[in-house]
Amino acid sequence: MTVPAPHPTSVCLHPDDNRLFVTTTRYGVNNPAATSGVVLSLPVTIRGTAACSWQGRL
Repeated sequence: MTVPAPHPTSVCLHPDDNRLFVTTTRYGVNNPAATSGVVLSLPVTIRGTAACSWQGRL
């Protein structure tokens, strides 16, 4: 999949909807694009799973 941003940073799948969320960076970018520093929401054909927090001890 091609992301419409020059500097994607992180991704996650929505657990209830077929959406992929992509964060992008603007910090330190010499010529930022319109999609720099935003969160993108893109349709995908799969679903994510709900996140599980770790309940152990360190």
